[in-house]
Amino acid sequence: MAKWPSRINPLVNMGYLVLLFDMRAHGETGGEIGTFSIHDNLNDCKAAFEYLVSLENTDLSNISVIGSSYGGYLASLLTREKKIDHLVLNVPALYPNEIFDSAKGLLRSEETNNYREILHDSDDNFALQAIHDFKGDLLFIGVENDEVLSPAVLESYQRAATVPFLCQVIAGSDHAMRTPTANEERIRIQAEWFEKYIVKE
Repeated sequence: MAKWPSRINPLVNMGYLVLLFDMRAHGETGGEIGTFSIHDNLNDCKAAFEYLVSLENTDLSNISVIGSSYGGYLASLLTREKKIDHLVLNVPALYPNEIFDSAKGLLRSEETNNYREILHDSDDNFALQAIHDFKGDLLFIGVENDEVLSPAVLESYQRAATVPFLCQVIAGSDHAMRTPTANEERIRIQAEWFEKYIVKE
């Protein structure tokens, strides 16, 4: 989560109320990958969402969710159950439906790697079906040199979408956007996109 404060500071400065959180077995939260399932982590996301909407200053008519990689996959799934107005998916990952409830599903596997090498339709995958049904505002951010996900993953997400969307690809960046220029470009893209949705007093 080290880079996340810098990534959302522009949104805070615009007046957005922002919640950052770590799921179980991620970031600074305890636990080991391989002991919790995708379903467990989706429940973490739902708990964070419920906390956010319970806060006094939350604008319930202007809810946004940002997810990266695995978090992008989970953010997509979250739209099936929660009202989300604006969705940002940074290099969203994709997982086979069959491992949704498996505690070992998040461990690197040849099955998942092979699954990501081919295009999938919205009726093949829970997250893609969620994006197909999503009716809010949608931003995709991809990278030119993704060493984790094949181009088929982002293309599958875009093909699933049924609303107009913006897709920006950061030149020269790896999956984690480790270079300062890539991180700064991501911040710029997000900030410019979110400026459109500021609620004027």
